[in-house]
Amino acid sequence: RLKMDLARLRNIPGALAVCGEPGSGRTTAARLLVEPDQAHWLDGVRTVVDGQPKWLRELIAAANSDASAVVVENVQLLPEAILTVLGRLIDSGTQPRIVLTGTPMAQLPAQVAALVTRCAGRVDLPPLRQRRLDMPEISRAILADLGGHWRLTPRAFAALSAGDWPGNFSELRQVLRSAAESAQTPDIIDVADLPPGYQSVSRVAHLAGRERAEREAIIEALSRAGGNKVHAAHELGISRSTLYARMKALGIAGPA
Repeated sequence: RLKMDLARLRNIPGALAVCGEPGSGRTTAARLLVEPDQAHWLDGVRTVVDGQPKWLRELIAAANSDASAVVVENVQLLPEAILTVLGRLIDSGTQPRIVLTGTPMAQLPAQVAALVTRCAGRVDLPPLRQRRLDMPEISRAILADLGGHWRLTPRAFAALSAGDWPGNFSELRQVLRSAAESAQTPDIIDVADLPPGYQSVSRVAHLAGRERAEREAIIEALSRAGGNKVHAAHELGISRSTLYARMKALGIAGPA
């Protein structure tokens, strides 16, 4: 479905936005929305390294170039002055197309969220923990991209599916790379080949659909609240003590 959403977005004229947690594939999705070799790429992180004036000059130069698109990554890090200019470019609707990438909408600063809503289209990338059923397909694709012909055993798949994956695809890729390098049997990755901390097949993997949905809702609320359990409990409409109890029951780790 995600590929279909990206294909549909690509055909929409005007600015586009890709939102998702770090490591969820924002850059990969952006590459599917543009012609990568014909696009100009900018990163909000560079405003700190290069300074705002230089970054803004590069944005304006890119917007006036013959590039097919200007991709601005980590838009949540941009200062107000640059957001104002970027908003004008988005509203103008002229070429090159503007494509933004950033954190989930609920985590964006208000002014950045307002900017994203002015885009003609947006795709919200689901975190890896919400794609447990896709773990076999995702893992095989990553292993193939790493250049090997490894096969994961059912126990290895079960262990991977039990993880919360706060680093999303970037974390999974590193885990699979490490496992492939240390595999004891050629072309086969078993649970013992996974790095320590990823070998446990916890009860999370066996949760029923309702409990799994509850677990994901709590994790999402904690993420939006920056780990603050009081705020997360308020959002979920439960007491803090109930939140602690459900976190323990559902195997959700977190600071006290």
